[in-house]
Amino acid sequence: MLRTIESKFMALTAAGFFLAFIILFAASSRLITFSFLHAANLLTSELVQLQAAEHLSPQDFLYDDSVDSQKIFWKFFEGIKIKQVARIKVWDLGGRIIYSDEPSLIGQQFIDDPEFQKALQGETQISLSDLLKSENVKEVDHGELIEVYVPISFDSGVVGAIEVYFLPNGLAEIISWVRVLVGVLVGMGMLLMLTLLALLFRRQIKNPVGKLRATINAIAAGDFSKRVSGSPRNELGEIGVAINKMAGQIEASEERLKKAVEAKVTELNVKISELELNKIKTGALLDDVRKFQEAVEAVNYHVIFTDSDGVILYANKAATTTTGYSLQEIIGSRPSLWGNQMGKEFYQRLWETVKTKKQTFAAEIKNKKKNGEFYISDSLIIPILDQSGNVKFFVGVERDITREKAIDSAKTEFVSVASHQLRTPLSAIKWTTELLLESKGRSKKERERLMDMEQSTERLISLVNNL
Repeated sequence: MLRTIESKFMALTAAGFFLAFIILFAASSRLITFSFLHAANLLTSELVQLQAAEHLSPQDFLYDDSVDSQKIFWKFFEGIKIKQVARIKVWDLGGRIIYSDEPSLIGQQFIDDPEFQKALQGETQISLSDLLKSENVKEVDHGELIEVYVPISFDSGVVGAIEVYFLPNGLAEIISWVRVLVGVLVGMGMLLMLTLLALLFRRQIKNPVGKLRATINAIAAGDFSKRVSGSPRNELGEIGVAINKMAGQIEASEERLKKAVEAKVTELNVKISELELNKIKTGALLDDVRKFQEAVEAVNYHVIFTDSDGVILYANKAATTTTGYSLQEIIGSRPSLWGNQMGKEFYQRLWETVKTKKQTFAAEIKNKKKNGEFYISDSLIIPILDQSGNVKFFVGVERDITREKAIDSAKTEFVSVASHQLRTPLSAIKWTTELLLESKGRSKKERERLMDMEQSTERLISLVNNL
């Protein structure tokens, strides 16, 4: 029993830590991504504004598609162009693109672009590119990009904005590695906490309870001199004191009882020898019947006896609790009083099993209480045969398992939801890893690490699918 409690405690604790790990990891992943994007925002903004201050003037932002104007911005673009820069767009105050490395965009106007409008207010904007925006139609081939709007200001104020598109490959790889590191650190910390909780549980609960159990077993075996060691530092210690007191009282009572029994033995032996044999047998039989009735009345299971036609002759108190009917309503009626909720074929099979084949019938049966509430019972119907092999009685035993069925259903739903929630991020990790492996320019060591990551992801996906 104690091992079961310990196992359940550790399982619930582990589940709680796992849920906390998922939440912390998700939150830290979003924080890491935001931090890196914010850093990229600051670096890009400073680079673009420094280059603009050095190579551009307010007049350059007046829309002019002349060759000289395009050369100025082309030189500016070459000054900030690095490997990760995929595209540049220069906007004037009217929302018109006055320069881009994609010539077809020059002269087009997108005045309603929300990021551009915020940039005109002096705020640098950064986001993952929205490929559904009309102004990003030429960037579809690049896939997901990091989009930065940098406001360009001179003494006269904001004169326009420069939009820079970055390929996120390097940044995504760094973010992924940092997420893995954070996940490992958080997991190790929670594993350490789980280990400490297990040790605390063993020291504060399991070991003291083990001592209590050993003492109680010794007392139950007749060793009333056994005592619980230790001081009452907590509730378990107080229980130990109570057990010691009880053992002392039992020991004293046993001694008194022993003397009283010895005094009565002679008297009882004389009286027993005077009883007739038939009275002894009758008394034993009645005693057995009484004990049997007391045992049936004491159990929590619904128990009934019927004749060979199914008319109820006896029902215990648990039957009234289960069905809601009183003993007066149950005695003389049939089990259909609360049953008859299954199909016709089910009851035909039931009667064929217990009455024709004279075999025990076991099944989960849907029943209906007196108040109209349905419940599921784990039922057992046993035919009682006479010496000739004919059915004389039936014994019916029911156990209400409605709550157990509901718990099993909840467990199944939890496992289904949990496996679905795990499968989605694992698939995303696998897809990202494959993209990184397919990209060129990776060193041998980087590819080995990515292949290890891909294999680990495959194993995790397999485990989730098995779950």
